[in-house]
Amino acid sequence: MRIASLITLLFMLAAPATAQHRGDAGVDHDRGVDHDLDVFVQDAVDILSAPADFSATDWLHSGMVLAAGLAAWSVDEEVRGWTQERRTAAADDWLRVGDYYGGGVTGGLLGIGLFGGGWAAGDEWTRVTGRMILQSQFYSTFVTHLLKTVLGRARPFRNEGKNSFLFFRIDNAYWAHPSGHATSAFALSSTLSRRVGNLPFSVLLY
Repeated sequence: MRIASLITLLFMLAAPATAQHRGDAGVDHDRGVDHDLDVFVQDAVDILSAPADFSATDWLHSGMVLAAGLAAWSVDEEVRGWTQERRTAAADDWLRVGDYYGGGVTGGLLGIGLFGGGWAAGDEWTRVTGRMILQSQFYSTFVTHLLKTVLGRARPFRNEGKNSFLFFRIDNAYWAHPSGHATSAFALSSTLSRRVGNLPFSVLLY
């Protein structure tokens, strides 16, 4: 709740910088909630079918992401050992900010608040921003949990090592990868950054 309130405050402070963007093509002028629902569904279809239309560049980028993931996996245990050796209570307190920000509740509350507030006030830009936040949280959560189930990567507390993958497991103990918190946090930050279009605000978000 505190994180959602803080983001809302920062969003309001950055609002003056968005005035020049309110006429952008990304804003659905004079459209209703029924249109938002249609967009929600159509965007989901477009995202899931996107690989069928990937260009060579798109596949190259996908390969680079996969290669980066494999590189990170190769040093997984070394990085875990290094971080655990330096773990402190103070660091844990600071890192709770990321836990709240990426927990999904923050993005959900902010999206609902902006969507509802924009709808009540007749503010198209705010309503669409709220919808886009909800979309990003919904889509990213769906894809992340699908991959978690397929990969079945053991969580660190299992102490089974980096090679522990029990595919197609519906068990939270084997839902370590990909990170739901990281996905939710970046989905929220990228959506707000795109909508606000303010560099200092974007740096703060990321």
